[in-house]
Amino acid sequence: MSAKPSFFAELQRRHVYQVGAAYAVAAWLLTQVVTQVLPVFDVSILGQRILVLILIAGFPVVLLLAWLFDITPQGIVRTEELPADGEAPAAIRDRRSMDRKLNYVLGAMLLLSLGIMAMTMLPGVHRRLALSSESRIEKSIAVLPLTNESGDKEQQYFSDGLSEDLITALSQFGGLKVIGRSSSFQFRDSKDDVRTIGQKLGVANLLEGSVRKVGDTVRISAALISVADGSTLWSQHYDRNYADLFKLQDEITNAVAKVLKTRLLGDAELASKQSDRPRSGNLAAYNAYLQGRFFFGRFNEEDMHTSIDLLRAAVRLDPDYAQAYVGLSRSLALLANDYIGGAEAQPMFAEARAAADRALALDPHLGSAHGALAWRLWAVDFNWPAAEAE
Repeated sequence: MSAKPSFFAELQRRHVYQVGAAYAVAAWLLTQVVTQVLPVFDVSILGQRILVLILIAGFPVVLLLAWLFDITPQGIVRTEELPADGEAPAAIRDRRSMDRKLNYVLGAMLLLSLGIMAMTMLPGVHRRLALSSESRIEKSIAVLPLTNESGDKEQQYFSDGLSEDLITALSQFGGLKVIGRSSSFQFRDSKDDVRTIGQKLGVANLLEGSVRKVGDTVRISAALISVADGSTLWSQHYDRNYADLFKLQDEITNAVAKVLKTRLLGDAELASKQSDRPRSGNLAAYNAYLQGRFFFGRFNEEDMHTSIDLLRAAVRLDPDYAQAYVGLSRSLALLANDYIGGAEAQPMFAEARAAADRALALDPHLGSAHGALAWRLWAVDFNWPAAEAE
């Protein structure tokens, strides 16, 4: 009668060593992917840590499953105890076949791991990537949503609109990385300090501030903050009549531009061709447009109807307001496509087409109008070559 195998021999027979090694390598590879890819999609550090903790917690579970179960030609079965006289020939053949397969998998994963490690550790590649990343981050800014201090939640659209306009204006700089609205607005009311926010967004500068609109008076406080040490590079308070709103926006943008130009941008100049403002200076139309854009951003059927009503009001107040026609086209198309559908959606699609065409007729170089037309050609007309051209 053969002796009962030792505990360590039994671990080997049940493939626990190989499964554990394969899981460790796979978890390491997945961790590399998580830390490199997820930040691109603005996944928080907390989310990444949770995924890594799940991988760590899964290790003992995988070892337990390897001890309890075997993968055989008949499928996954409960691992049987050795018979008194040792393994049967068929069991030996099955075990050796499984050993070879696991070894192949483990070897391939180890080679892949070594390849990734070699790529990340090559001095020249690493240095170039680091220098490139450092340069990109240095010339970068995020506009955090301006805080609404009006005491009226219905005025949120106004402060959000000003924040978006500042993003648009700063985006006109050549060589300056400006974080988009969807990413920077995630930090509304955030308790994180400026360094943490800057690291998460991958920028060197933050523009933050507050807005208070009371009657015909607008009070804006703005500050440009360095992420590296939290120091204030520039700050200013403004009290203006609402009728001077466009002038006030220019003052803030130009002040920030001057600081950034001195520090980062050399001779870069701020362009003013692309703007959400009506060329007529019609503040009532601009106010309706900002509200329409605010309700559009809520992405539900009821608020989309509200957005359309407000944007229709904007173009009634100013029939030459190109950006308002763009917003109207987007709201109509999204409502028709996502919430209405069928024959009832066709009149909305027709109005969306007309609004986009009107915007392009008013301003053939307006990027957002070409974007609205491209969406229509792609999603409604299925004219993909024309959509790509737009």
